[in-house]
Amino acid sequence: MLAGCVGYPLYTGLNQSHGMEPNSKVLTYQAAVFFGALVVFAFVRVSVQASRLFDDCKSLARFGAVGEANLLWVLGDGNSAVITYRFYDLHGRERQREAFISAETGQPLPQLAAGDVIPVLFDPHKPDQRNLLWIEVARYVHVSPVALRAHPAAGS
Repeated sequence: MLAGCVGYPLYTGLNQSHGMEPNSKVLTYQAAVFFGALVVFAFVRVSVQASRLFDDCKSLARFGAVGEANLLWVLGDGNSAVITYRFYDLHGRERQREAFISAETGQPLPQLAAGDVIPVLFDPHKPDQRNLLWIEVARYVHVSPVALRAHPAAGS
């Protein structure tokens, strides 16, 4: 990836720089390296964030505590929403968080409104850092019918 995003622009810059002044050639090389490195950095950052979200979902579904989130604000349309919610951890401390949720292709978001109560999964040891609404976790975790019968709130 680095060779493609940095090497190719540098190579084409070299081929097109014949007849240019030496200072212009240096600027062409620097611009190619800078923009190529920017593309690589952005790709790595998005990949790490997606991997972390997937790992958090699996970990919270397996080891997290389940609570009830009271939706305070729901702003958005049928394809994406910004949701501000409040929940209480195992020690009874109030936690207020915000989540941005986008719909998957061809599947609109469920109809949510302020005042709704939906399940939230959180890490009992770090509830501020690791917590997700159930509609976020449901994308990455398959729930068996037995688990849905044991916890009917998780199916909503």
